[in-house]
Amino acid sequence: MIRLRVLLPVTITLAVLSVFPITSGSMVYRKMIYHEAEEAAINRANLYRFYAEKSTAGITAFLKVIKDDCELREAWLSRDRQRLLERGREIQEVVRVPLRLTHFYFIEPDGVCYLRVHNPSLYGDKIERYSFLDAQKTGETSSGSEPGPLGTLTLRVVLPWVIDGNTVGYIEGGEDLDQIVKPDPAHHKGITLVLSKKTSVTKESYEAGSKLFSRTYPYDYFANRVVMAASVNDLPGELPKLYSPPEEYSEQDFELRIGDKKYLTVVSVIKDKREEPLGEIMVLTDISEEWAALRRYFYTMLGIFAFGGTALTLIFSAYLRRIDKKLDVSRKSLQELATRDTLTGLYNRSRMTSFMKYQLAMQTRYKTPISIVMMDLDFFKKINDLHGHRAGDAVLKEAAKRLLECARGTDLVVRYGGEEFLVVLPQTGIEGARNSAERLREKMEEKEFPTDVEGKTVKVTASFGVSEKTSDDDFTIEQFIEYADKALYRAKTSGRNKVCTMEKMGSEW
Repeated sequence: MIRLRVLLPVTITLAVLSVFPITSGSMVYRKMIYHEAEEAAINRANLYRFYAEKSTAGITAFLKVIKDDCELREAWLSRDRQRLLERGREIQEVVRVPLRLTHFYFIEPDGVCYLRVHNPSLYGDKIERYSFLDAQKTGETSSGSEPGPLGTLTLRVVLPWVIDGNTVGYIEGGEDLDQIVKPDPAHHKGITLVLSKKTSVTKESYEAGSKLFSRTYPYDYFANRVVMAASVNDLPGELPKLYSPPEEYSEQDFELRIGDKKYLTVVSVIKDKREEPLGEIMVLTDISEEWAALRRYFYTMLGIFAFGGTALTLIFSAYLRRIDKKLDVSRKSLQELATRDTLTGLYNRSRMTSFMKYQLAMQTRYKTPISIVMMDLDFFKKINDLHGHRAGDAVLKEAAKRLLECARGTDLVVRYGGEEFLVVLPQTGIEGARNSAERLREKMEEKEFPTDVEGKTVKVTASFGVSEKTSDDDFTIEQFIEYADKALYRAKTSGRNKVCTMEKMGSEW
């Protein structure tokens, strides 16, 4: 059926065409979600660099100013620790808020810490951090971000303290860079962590720092990383089970589902000014709402296209059904034309052959006889010669009409060729066929035939030959017709306008 042949590829095409905008739209929307999340993560990594540069400039300017403070110089040169502490605290209080100064050191020329203003009870230890060693080596101000002894990421600026051309010590100012993980609901939804390898701080020092800075996440939160700072105090307990940091610092991005929330996670490596890795910033951006919106978009679009596609398919199917019906009618008409004689409207030889094959198959099954009546119009050539072919055609059509009037509904009336006609009589023996042929003969001579030429009529008679095939007979359709033709020949040669049948003689007719 044309409907199936056309509708199937059309339906598949509609499905493919509907999938394209749905999937492409979903991909674009998904890309937007991921782009925003990745941008937020990159901004956090850039925030580290921004604060480092900004704080370095501020602390450097601060140290250059205080190195000339007379009271500090006198206290340092006299090594008056108490006086140095008091003046240092006064200065630190002034700049604590604008500069966020969290570390304030005075260091001996040999690198021994003389005073930590922010933690005066701890002193006398050797300072071996890169920023100090670089300042000691170059004699110039040095800065850098380094893991602190208490498990923090600290920006440090070390200024050589030169008095009368001599380096009498070093002043160090520092800031914990926890600002980069402070929550910013307006621009970021999720969790930010600063991670460092466990080799950067001992468990004892980390726990001491946790008490000092009110950290609630444990030293062993990750197997091989310590959390130096986090935007939330209550870190998800499932996170260490879902993510295991690699041995070395590396850039990563992946998805995590924690509880009922979906996160896009981006891990960026942070480096010092030597381009040496210091740690990682791990940004988990909550994309749950956006992901839910994406799913809603996908299923909404899928529903719209499914409904629209179904409606179009039904409309197109109805249209094709109408076309299919018209084509079916046309096909049947063509089949009918292919099996009909154009002049008389009777069936032709092609239809006769298929009909007889079917009837012979039924005969084999039901053991019933089948007969053929072959008719030839007597002296038909004279009609054409005397009255013209138009009159001959009219006679042929009238003969066909009279044959149909006498035939049964189960019989097949065929124009065999020229003025010859053939009637196939299923389930009819030789006697029944002879009687039918006799009725046909009488019908032909019953009244004159119209000629359609000036109202003239002509008297027409016909000769008939009858043959029978029983279930015991073994001959072909061609032989079957030949037997009827022989009987017809006998009728024509023995006077015409009569019915003759083939008679069996042993195994012969």
